[in-house]
Amino acid sequence: MVSDRTVHLLYLEGLFGPAGIVVDENGDGYPDGLKVGVGVESGLSDSGVWAQVLNLAARLAGEVTALDPPVVKDAQRAAA
Repeated sequence: MVSDRTVHLLYLEGLFGPAGIVVDENGDGYPDGLKVGVGVESGLSDSGVWAQVLNLAARLAGEVTALDPPVVKDAQRAAA
């Protein structure tokens, strides 16, 4: 069976480059902020999921020289 879906490959250069998830606001060549955040549902109580969410948030925060917290937001507010 042949699919007509297009597969877009994801490369680190694209993820962290100018069109990716970070932004260089002052033009010094270093990423200053994030264009993304992590949305979680209200009432999330699974400690294992929280550990992974916080791990991802810390990893994203480590990619930029400045940060406008919070990285983790309520899913409904993050979508707005």
